[in-house]
Amino acid sequence: MVKRSRTLPHLYLRNNGKKAKYTSASRGGGKTTPPYRNRKEHAEKLERKIGEAIEKARQQLESRLSEIAVGQPGFYLEFEVTKDDANAYSSLADRRKKLELVSVKPSLEQEDIVKATVFVPESATDFFQKKVEQYCNKNNKPSDKLNQKKLEVVAFLFLIDTKLNRFIFLLLLLPGRPKNEKLITRLENVEIGTVESLFTDDFKIFPQNGQAIWWEVWLRRDQLENFQTITERLEITTKSAKLESDKLEIVEFPERIVVLAMANVEAIEQVIKNSDTIAELRIAKDTPSFFFRNNTY
Repeated sequence: MVKRSRTLPHLYLRNNGKKAKYTSASRGGGKTTPPYRNRKEHAEKLERKIGEAIEKARQQLESRLSEIAVGQPGFYLEFEVTKDDANAYSSLADRRKKLELVSVKPSLEQEDIVKATVFVPESATDFFQKKVEQYCNKNNKPSDKLNQKKLEVVAFLFLIDTKLNRFIFLLLLLPGRPKNEKLITRLENVEIGTVESLFTDDFKIFPQNGQAIWWEVWLRRDQLENFQTITERLEITTKSAKLESDKLEIVEFPERIVVLAMANVEAIEQVIKNSDTIAELRIAKDTPSFFFRNNTY
């Protein structure tokens, strides 16, 4: 059979297939029960960790350079979250407060942990501290379904022994579950976000300090203009300038825009500290000219 030439060979891996057993995409029947925690101790631990991260974030915000900074002031937080079918990390985002979950990746150190990074606007600095405080001190109101079950148990006990009044009274007073339990019980650690936090490629190829490389930069939606501005101010070479046809050299997805940038880790760190533009970072696998020759929109 004659092999036809391909215009996009970077999307085609020859002789690289591997056998794998079928795995159902269904999440039914998985573990979704929150892990047991000593409520007070766990809350105190997280309050301490979040407090330390927030203190670093405040220092970072104070050091923003007005001649460089663009966009909404804020910072990134990296959470270590217990991995199970509940996917609790999705609860880290909050559209009303404009907190965005930008990247999720497996932990290299612990198989049962995922690392989730969130952009936090300065206006929502205390968001997670309040979440932990609510978990420690407040309970959810029992649902109507739960109350119905309690009444059914009460009726059954009355049929057995009408002298169980005290037990029945206590049963009716049982509180609901801790507020924010699904998320907070699965949080293991919190740190200020860094370039490494947003890097979702194989960490073995993470560049050494001072080494300038082509990055595949995944931008948050509607952040292309701000990214172009800050990279110009930092004199970072990018491949997102307008062509003669007025088209941008970008790859666009519903929630992300991908561009290439030539920079070292220190320069990318300045972008992260002084803007809210980046969602994810990878290493560009092809030369920029090849990439954009075949992917111009």
